[in-house]
Amino acid sequence: MKKILSVLWLGLAASVAHGGVFSTTDPFPFVSDSKGAILPLAFVDFKLLMGEWLAVPAPAGEKLRKQLEEQVANFKKGDVNRLGPEEISTYAAALIRLNKIDEALNVLLNASRNRAQDGFLVQSELAHVHYLRGEYREALEAESTALRDYPPPKKFGSLKPEQWAWILKVEKEFVLPMYRLRRDETKSRAIRVFDAPDELFPYRNPRDKSDVQVINWKSSPDYPAQPIPETDKSKIPADALSALQWMMLNNPTDTRLYWLMGEVFNFRGEHDTAVKIFDESVDAPRNYTSSLLMEHRQALHQSLQAQAEVKKADEEKAANDDRKMLRYISIGIGAIIVVLLILHVRNLIRRMSQ
Repeated sequence: MKKILSVLWLGLAASVAHGGVFSTTDPFPFVSDSKGAILPLAFVDFKLLMGEWLAVPAPAGEKLRKQLEEQVANFKKGDVNRLGPEEISTYAAALIRLNKIDEALNVLLNASRNRAQDGFLVQSELAHVHYLRGEYREALEAESTALRDYPPPKKFGSLKPEQWAWILKVEKEFVLPMYRLRRDETKSRAIRVFDAPDELFPYRNPRDKSDVQVINWKSSPDYPAQPIPETDKSKIPADALSALQWMMLNNPTDTRLYWLMGEVFNFRGEHDTAVKIFDESVDAPRNYTSSLLMEHRQALHQSLQAQAEVKKADEEKAANDDRKMLRYISIGIGAIIVVLLILHVRNLIRRMSQ
């Protein structure tokens, strides 16, 4: 399965963009339901794809790394200033995947000064590079420029229209709000580890004075065993998990975003997956030291352990009940056999006496 997924991931069958990283050589990893909604990947498949990108700098990622390096070399052979917007974005995407962030920044800044190259793709990808560098003010400015000043291309590579439309929706409804939230936080706090997930569901622009309550991720005595309030369920968009997976494939090292994905899994009732994400977020190599994350991790482990103990007790009780039932059945069958034997003997005696 992993080999098959790797081939699909590396193939050139369909173009894709990952939340600000636009490349014509990456396939679209999601499928749609009958109504056209983008469905999230199974967690095991998502982990395989994310692992492919995380492994690029390591020996295990040699095949993908060489492919990306060859892409970069081919672009450098020609006149970069004559590349079209799709080619520039694909070139910068390869540099980003190779962790050559400064080089990608230079390519995109130069393209932003070239009227033939500048536009939605360049500005949105430039925003992503600033985001990777922790420059959230610049990321917000570039993403706002992309969405406000430049009409997005009507298509991208060989993406289907509905796939490209969904990508643009994610840029507007998920990526832009995240940049704004990160920018606002860094204005008021100097620390680098934040003690809550990004408040993306629902996102409220600080300038919006309407009474919109975000989900309360804080711990409570009942976290996470209590049923999810219907009011909170409605705050999570139907495609939230797909969007988070999309954004994580774009930046697999953003553990805070990964934590939020775990919270969404937990709200969906997929507690086993949620606790795996919490464990990975706290443990090496991510080592995210949020006290709230560690509280949620401990609470979820305790909840699952309690559920496992209840399930085990129920199974043992059911097994004991089954054994008792078998015993009663055996006794009943034995009694019937004894009665039948007695009747048979009496019948034999009666015949012999005649």
